[in-house]
Amino acid sequence: MVKNDEINEKTGNVKLIKKIKVMRVTATQLIEVNNLSKIKKKLSTYDLINFVIARDNNCILATGDNKINER
Repeated sequence: MVKNDEINEKTGNVKLIKKIKVMRVTATQLIEVNNLSKIKKKLSTYDLINFVIARDNNCILATGDNKINER
């Protein structure tokens, strides 16, 4: 989460930042995240939410966390 007033030329590429899209999570997705957290104990809730949202919206999930690739 970034406060809007903290976005400026010193903090990053403003044109690029303004293209960032906010995606909402549904109640069904939250239930799935909760169920997945019982199976994938090494992953954080944020990792799981990002995975589910990316999967359901046919998006690419960019992460440096190799744990999310473990099966």
